[in-house]
Amino acid sequence: MQYRINKKNGDRLPALGFGGLRLPKTTDGNIDQTAVIRLVERAFELGITHFDTAYSYEGSEVALGNAIAKLGLRNSVTVSTKLPIAYCKSPSDFDYYFEESLNRLQMDYIDYYFLHALNRKERLEQLMDWGIADWIDKMKQQKRIKNIGFSSHASYKEFVRLIPAYDWDFTMIQFNYLDEDWQAGLTGLEFASRQGITVFIMEPVRGGMLAEHLPDSAKRIFDMLPHHYSYAARALRYVLNRPDVTMVLSGMNEIYQIEENCQVAENTWAQSLTEAELSSYASAAAEIRKVMDVPCTSCGYCMPCPRGVNIPACMNRLNASRLVGIERAKLDFAYHEASGRIQNCIGCGLCKHKCPQGIDIPQKISIARERFHI
Repeated sequence: MQYRINKKNGDRLPALGFGGLRLPKTTDGNIDQTAVIRLVERAFELGITHFDTAYSYEGSEVALGNAIAKLGLRNSVTVSTKLPIAYCKSPSDFDYYFEESLNRLQMDYIDYYFLHALNRKERLEQLMDWGIADWIDKMKQQKRIKNIGFSSHASYKEFVRLIPAYDWDFTMIQFNYLDEDWQAGLTGLEFASRQGITVFIMEPVRGGMLAEHLPDSAKRIFDMLPHHYSYAARALRYVLNRPDVTMVLSGMNEIYQIEENCQVAENTWAQSLTEAELSSYASAAAEIRKVMDVPCTSCGYCMPCPRGVNIPACMNRLNASRLVGIERAKLDFAYHEASGRIQNCIGCGLCKHKCPQGIDIPQKISIARERFHI
């Protein structure tokens, strides 16, 4: 495993971290604890020493906490989790959610603690009015929080307002070769790095889209390159090539994904890609944009739908209909049990307000209904 130094505190962090948003599940919909233990064990064997979760990732804190405890890894790894600021209604909630996370994780401190999905400076100002800066200072003095940062799906305009608004230790943004100009984007990454902020990356494969659903025209561009990599590996290499990226977090729910990604992280150093490779990403991104209906990453923040609609499946199949054809997408739609539930959408808009990508989900569901004749 390649390791990169956190210049803010000297931590030696793996270039690839383990993301806990999409942990494997059993047939009854619960997280598969046995599988998680196997994944964590294999990840650690291959050099992954950072594990990320969040209070709002249903079941994730408990599952990762159990795995780390059973394997006896706490003193050998760093862990990050997140304060769900969207849930916080008063200053007392800071303690409540922090203690809940510690209990779930079976830990007494957090190495990297995020303010989760901080997208507007006005929200930070409200948290400041509630005394969050003093609360952070107290937690740091008690050594219960080692580093404080924020994850963000903010636009570049908002992101550059957030960075100088507090003495952050780190931040995390969505970044991949399709999203250079989306949210904070490349200019936001470079801005944060210039300010001396350690940057973590989420969605390097865009929720699997850059691994599984590339149009044939994009695949041909990558296939012409001399060295063979999977499309997922190509996406990961793009991000690891950036010298201003300290760590990339990837949700890996199969052993083979961990093994492949670790091999990529071991061999892809900053500024190691050739000119031909760099050019291929821009060309492939242009081909992908030609067929995309919706910029969904299947993060699930829009869920649960009060009417039972499987929103990520709907968005995924809407994009897939352009890539694999209507008939194949219809079959997959039925498999995901979304075809019956999509009729239940009443356009209430709750999902739209929760979507970190700013997608007009009710409008996209209307398009899906029309396309799939539902």
